[in-house]
Amino acid sequence: SVRRQFVPAARNAFLVADPAAIKEITSSRTRFPKPVAQYRVLTFFGANIVTAEGDEWKRFRKITAPAFSERNNRLVWDETVKIMLDLFENEWAGKDTVVVDHAVEVTLPIALFVIGVAGFGRRMTWQEDSKLPPGHQLSFKEALHYVSTAVFVKLATPAWLLKWAPTERMRRTNLAFKELEQYMLEMIQARRSSEKKEERYDLFSNLLDASEDGSDGQARLADEELLGNIFIFLLAGHETTAHTLAFTFGLLALYPEQQEKLYKHIKHVIPDDRIPTYEEMNLLHESIAVFYETLRLFPPVNGIPKVAAEDTTLVTTDHIGNRVVVPVTKGTSLTLHVPGPALH
Repeated sequence: SVRRQFVPAARNAFLVADPAAIKEITSSRTRFPKPVAQYRVLTFFGANIVTAEGDEWKRFRKITAPAFSERNNRLVWDETVKIMLDLFENEWAGKDTVVVDHAVEVTLPIALFVIGVAGFGRRMTWQEDSKLPPGHQLSFKEALHYVSTAVFVKLATPAWLLKWAPTERMRRTNLAFKELEQYMLEMIQARRSSEKKEERYDLFSNLLDASEDGSDGQARLADEELLGNIFIFLLAGHETTAHTLAFTFGLLALYPEQQEKLYKHIKHVIPDDRIPTYEEMNLLHESIAVFYETLRLFPPVNGIPKVAAEDTTLVTTDHIGNRVVVPVTKGTSLTLHVPGPALH
């Protein structure tokens, strides 16, 4: 359905939960672009693929897309195996029972460690860093983790107030963002000054190559765009994955019969107690189905804002199935309602 709302500025707004209408909106980026003004709050360090639209978005996508390849998928798999073995063999070693009060306490570090090493070549472990790098008050892991949990504090607090920082949480937020920026700059400098130019295929290498002289002028990244994209991939890349995993574990706990079904399928594909290989991933179709169902019910993004760039129409149906043509005037705000069975 397409539901009309009225906002204080007397401009129409639509909440769209009709699959056909959403498909039309998302496939017509020219008619329904993202409202870039709403995304400017995410340019903490610079413009990035999330905040961009039009030619700028295409440029960022051209640079980042090659990193999402079969080669890097294998790297993600292999690194995930190492991270989970570290958890089982060190953090949880010798424990008959492990109690986790909040699944995100486990899934956030898992996702952070994976994106850190597979996307940016930055390896982290479950053990706390015993020694901070010179010039830092937080470890990289601490800084990024705190930024991911306090990003809404940064969004909701005026810059002058955050700088003054009258509360401990604001002071911690301010420090975490400063520390993360310093770490990102150090990562850039270290890779640029490295004498040994390794052949890498990760996301960080693609971003860095696009920022250096001699790259395709059409796709070149400015320094602030480099920082902005590193930040958004680090943040969005691990937080969305972490919460999807957390919802998955929650649903499996609520439906033990489905958990048992999934367990038996995994044991059927991998009958002996060995490490599953990347080649076996596609055989684990029950696992993939569980993730898809979790994403259907609890997607990491609940609403996607769009705006009408011109006077246009959308076709939907009413409550009894009759075809309805809805006029959409230029400047109308639209929110694509992602969760729930109504859409999927």
